[in-house]
Amino acid sequence: MSIVQNLVNNKVKEVLDKKLNGEENKVSEDVHMYNKLWLKKIEREYEFTASDNKQRVENILKKLNERNGHCPCGGMTEQFLCPCEMMRTYGKCKCGLYNNVIDLNPREGMSTGKVKEN
Repeated sequence: MSIVQNLVNNKVKEVLDKKLNGEENKVSEDVHMYNKLWLKKIEREYEFTASDNKQRVENILKKLNERNGHCPCGGMTEQFLCPCEMMRTYGKCKCGLYNNVIDLNPREGMSTGKVKEN
């Protein structure tokens, strides 16, 4: 099971536990699986940084919730589960949720290195 799927499953369990324990008033931030808490976990896990554009981040998180975690600029297959395969492999975020990884070969202008793989 992928890291992203584990995070989603843990988040679902967290929300259900709160509802079962009568802590529904604490669920407001947790209603959406893809939120700032989720984004911080991804940043730590993959060592990515989120965009500084807060409005863009909010819009993309909203779209991720609507699309069940699939990138708003891609398809609905597993390769587009956020962070998408392009970001995990090449450090390039097409939608702008994450900052691109620093280019390892500045002469060509495109990253030629791979992001840390698990």
